[in-house]
Amino acid sequence: RSYLMFQAHALFKWAAIVFGILGLIPFIRYLVYMANGAGGQHVQSLLVGIVLLMSALMSFMLLIVSELLRIQRKLVEDQLERTKEIQYSAPYQRIWSQQDEWGEYAPDATRASSLPSDHTNA
Repeated sequence: RSYLMFQAHALFKWAAIVFGILGLIPFIRYLVYMANGAGGQHVQSLLVGIVLLMSALMSFMLLIVSELLRIQRKLVEDQLERTKEIQYSAPYQRIWSQQDEWGEYAPDATRASSLPSDHTNA
């Protein structure tokens, strides 16, 4: 169940490949019969091929949707982590505070001065 939630793209990818290959077989069969002059009698091959290719197309569309959901889930998890960090951590312990909106660390001279020092006055 959790595999389908987090790795759904693997399932839909293989389903699309299998349905696509199985969908091409009836079309090839129909073309062979057409070459032999008996193509009009084997319309069922075209119908089966169309159903299988439509299943492959649906699996491919579900693959795209599952990939978008995976990306959205990662973005929401990152946003939740940032929110928790802002709410619960001390300012000098924040990981995200030194990053810009693209996740890059900006070189900043004040960053080193904002960290607590380990020096004690003895």
